[in-house]
Amino acid sequence: MRKNLFHILLGCLIGIQSLHSQSLEVGGFFGLSGYSGELQAGQVDLLEIHPAFGIHLTYRTSRILALKFALSKGKISGNDANYSTIEFRRNRNLSFRSRLYEASFLFELSFLNFGTSKNPRAGAFLFSGISGFYFNPQAFYQDNWVNLQPLGTEGQGIHLFCPARYNRFQYAIPIGVGFNIFATKKSSFGLQLGIRKTFTDYLDDIGTNYPDLEDLQQVNPVAAALSFRGAEVNGDSAVNPSGTRRGTPGNDVYFFGGISFSIVLADKKVDSHIVHPEFYY
Repeated sequence: MRKNLFHILLGCLIGIQSLHSQSLEVGGFFGLSGYSGELQAGQVDLLEIHPAFGIHLTYRTSRILALKFALSKGKISGNDANYSTIEFRRNRNLSFRSRLYEASFLFELSFLNFGTSKNPRAGAFLFSGISGFYFNPQAFYQDNWVNLQPLGTEGQGIHLFCPARYNRFQYAIPIGVGFNIFATKKSSFGLQLGIRKTFTDYLDDIGTNYPDLEDLQQVNPVAAALSFRGAEVNGDSAVNPSGTRRGTPGNDVYFFGGISFSIVLADKKVDSHIVHPEFYY
């Protein structure tokens, strides 16, 4: 019942507001991407921030609500070597990089605007929706970048009763904020920052515990070598950390942030006497 009421109210909001202002916009995004996971020690590592870019198509149903389809490309990475003073990180000695390709359907809700109702100058907004993305974690090994997911570095798929390998196609919930400045009636630019709450713990190919490295060695020596790289630091190749902690339970997060711009391709304004909330002043 509550869900149906929410849909009705949302439909009314879109329908009523769309009587006043509609536009179709195209634009782009240039900025940065990064992630938070097992190889970031719970913080954003400036050494692992990378360029990102994207394009978007926006249907602005009103001055309050906009629907956006966006395509974005970025990169994420992490390295235990950045935290050499932490014994666990130094002994684990893992690292990765991954390209990210994302398609998103977003709702933008303007909640604070500046200017007049006819000539808005700037506006702040919130956005959320759903994203689908592809990632492919890699590690540098013997002068080559090696794809980690097919190896099953935590024992995925090596025996009948082992967990299956994670899927490199995933979905996420984007949540973010932005601020637009309307340069003209037909163009705008602004800043935006959005995190992506994912449903996988393997953006960095690190999830839970170490597998039995002796078993993994028999199936795939490269997988065993990239599952535990402590021997490269301490020189003890006989160590088998089977069953001990490799990662921390909890899904990973990635983000995009930067500068965006939009150009109006077409717009439509319809006069109406319907009383509605006015968010401009």
